[in-house]
Amino acid sequence: MRPEGEHPSIHQLRNILRKHFTPEEVIRGQLGNKEFEREHKPMVGSALEEAVAPGHIYEIDATILDLFLVAIANRERIIGKPTLYLIYDRKTRLCVGFYLGLENASWTGAMLAILSIAADKRALCEKYGHPYDPRHWPAHCVYPSKFLADRGEMASFNSDRICDGMESTISNTQALLPIRKGLVESKFHATHTAIKSGTPGYEPPREAKKRRGKKYHLDASLTLEECTKLILGVIIEHNITVMKNYELSPEQTLADWNAIPSELWEREAAHNGCGGARYAYDYLHMQLMPRDRAIVTQEGINFRGCQYTSKDKPIHQWMIQAGLKKSFKVECSYDPRLVDNIIVHGSEGKTYSCELTDDSKKYAGYSFAEVNFVRAHARRLKRAEWADKLQASIDRQVLANVVIEGAKKATKAALTGAARSARRADTAAARNAEKRTRRQTDVRFPPTTNELDVNQCSSSDSARESLTPADAPPISAGPALADSSLAIMLRQRLSEKTNELIQR
Repeated sequence: MRPEGEHPSIHQLRNILRKHFTPEEVIRGQLGNKEFEREHKPMVGSALEEAVAPGHIYEIDATILDLFLVAIANRERIIGKPTLYLIYDRKTRLCVGFYLGLENASWTGAMLAILSIAADKRALCEKYGHPYDPRHWPAHCVYPSKFLADRGEMASFNSDRICDGMESTISNTQALLPIRKGLVESKFHATHTAIKSGTPGYEPPREAKKRRGKKYHLDASLTLEECTKLILGVIIEHNITVMKNYELSPEQTLADWNAIPSELWEREAAHNGCGGARYAYDYLHMQLMPRDRAIVTQEGINFRGCQYTSKDKPIHQWMIQAGLKKSFKVECSYDPRLVDNIIVHGSEGKTYSCELTDDSKKYAGYSFAEVNFVRAHARRLKRAEWADKLQASIDRQVLANVVIEGAKKATKAALTGAARSARRADTAAARNAEKRTRRQTDVRFPPTTNELDVNQCSSSDSARESLTPADAPPISAGPALADSSLAIMLRQRLSEKTNELIQR
């Protein structure tokens, strides 16, 4: 290393770097492009610039709620944290749909959140004890031109169901850039802020990995239904409350508009139109359910380890056709949460509802994931029992080899040197002799009535002797003993007569 004065100092080096490299280049080089785009990119413009009208863009995302829940059947049991799906309209910031469940972030939860847009809001509010007002839900049954989501469940093959049967498209943001859908991301924080005060079992994110922190899960008291009631209350409050940071245009301000999501939707739709379309709940439910292939066999429709049947005649004819020729595949829709029913799609757009057969009703009430777990566990048990079965087979074979070798040696010793073909010369006579020998050893007649009486008398006599005093006179043998000797003689004569008849 050169001495001081002959090389640039650290301050000189930093000065040169500042002249030749911008702060953006330095940060991108240190942290990477994704980190810079997420944390340090200039915030210019607004998300409202892309949305042209209500119903144009819906943002959808899921998060794990920071709240521990308990089981409905037994509040002593903690069932963990639920998953919350939220759907917000970008133009008016109106919450149009939500879903709270125990499923992990998946297409099932996303499907149910999308279906909640068309769900009966009156029944929903009555179920969870909230007053119903149709003005709180101006986007009822309205679906957007575009769903904006991250690269999760909305990037799966099942999400194609939205594009096939609805006038909607799906746009997925870049990975690791939640700012692209900052509206729904910020509403997660707002929801947590609204419910955290005084809610038992709420765990602040900063305390989740804190060493020796408070055990918040031990305070859990709310069930899933009670937590859903809280979330529904937060959503209704948001839809009818003035937003602080929402910038109205000068025309809207002079027209005395309020930055209330439900009011903004109604006024924007009246002035600029709506960018979405309306769909019925039943149509959407059929459209959004995931689809897969099932196999039609003579025993029923086999789908993911379960057998299904139907009273519809086409299904009956399919099963007959599969038995006469060979099995074939059909398309079906199913709900991953329950295996009890599936919907089979036939030709010309017809659909048929199928239910579990009697053999598969043991899985009723299970989900398809639970059925897969049970079947996998059964396979593991069979593999564990295979070693015992193999050992039993080996032990049987060892014993059989001993018997076979002994038989071979005995037969070899008994052979007199005659030809092998001569061994079958007297097969019939040897067979009859063998049968006579087996009769003498195997046939045993049951005792007659007289013998049973004698045995009973003998047992009663022995009991009587045990109860009789020592100086009592002995009991003399009666005529029953004579009768017993006669019965034995008759039995022997009968046995001899029977053997003679059999030998003839």
